[in-house]
Amino acid sequence: MAITTPARYLADHWHGRHRLAWAFWVNLVALRALLSALQEWLAPARGDDYSHIAAPVLALALLFHGVLFAWQAVGVLRATGRYLRAGGPMAPIWGAQLGLILGFFWSLSYAFGAWTMTLPIPDEAQAQAETEAARAAKYSIVPTADGRSLLLNGSLELGITRALADRLRASPQARQIVLNSAGGNIFEARGLNRLIREAGLDTQVSGGGSCRSACTTVFIGGRARSIDPGGRLGFHRYRVDADYAVLNADPAGQQARDRALFLQAGVADWFVDRMFDSAAADMWFPDPGELVAAGVVTAAAPASNVASASDDTPASSDALSPDDAPASSVAPSPDDDAHADAPTSSDAPAPNGVRAPDHAPATDNAPAPNPD
Repeated sequence: MAITTPARYLADHWHGRHRLAWAFWVNLVALRALLSALQEWLAPARGDDYSHIAAPVLALALLFHGVLFAWQAVGVLRATGRYLRAGGPMAPIWGAQLGLILGFFWSLSYAFGAWTMTLPIPDEAQAQAETEAARAAKYSIVPTADGRSLLLNGSLELGITRALADRLRASPQARQIVLNSAGGNIFEARGLNRLIREAGLDTQVSGGGSCRSACTTVFIGGRARSIDPGGRLGFHRYRVDADYAVLNADPAGQQARDRALFLQAGVADWFVDRMFDSAAADMWFPDPGELVAAGVVTAAAPASNVASASDDTPASSDALSPDDAPASSVAPSPDDDAHADAPTSSDAPAPNGVRAPDHAPATDNAPAPNPD
């Protein structure tokens, strides 16, 4: 092909004066491959973006993947017309037309890629920190005035085991965990159970407070376990807490793991057999006499303890013990039942999606089912 000026070259292709082979293989295929390679080379590094220069990037994308492709396509089409009028066979024409269709989608995909380069990439560390802060806002772990008890209020969310471990390091004189929780992640509940057992801590539910679903797994980890009058423990069956199909979910297997924890803690077989009888949307609140007889409650709460882990719950020094446990049951009121039966949601269901009646089960360190 004769040497010519750029303007003349562009005009010759536009009017279809280049040979079909040249128009297709050089002006279309080779040039488009060169532009694609250049875009790949200029792409931002992983974790970076071009949001700060979005306008120039989008303008170049429009020029090279829009205007330039239109010039390429028109020139090839006109070259096929000249080739056909010159008596050329149809096969190259059909090949060129198919190539134009593929070239259109090729250009479109790279135009889309250029646009995505201009989208701000979220800071992963910041996003993780925000997620953890949102979970931490659903529970609190605070020491009493004398520092001998830690009041655990709220949902058992991912990260609460680590939070309790940090709080115990900051409160070496703490000897008891006072629980007030509707449950949560079963895997975190097991982590709390292990932490409490290893530290030799006592557990308590104060008057007016409750420990339901996965929280009972935490409670049973106490060296000595007590409940003030008005405090309640609630049990129900585990469930898969997810609105999507969860592979390898095994609520029965998770229940079996926690059943073993209760037996290991000295709880009677008949009680453990009854624990998971209530449906996931229901809740069984054993009466104080049953809790004492089954070995779930083992000691009287110290008279100096705050009665509840919540700030607005009155304190009580009348603790339930095996010797003075009332024979009558502490039955939930209708309002209480409505609250206890309402399943709670968890920010991040356990890997296997299993939840105890209000939350989801889990392995010792992973997110777990919520018994709520």
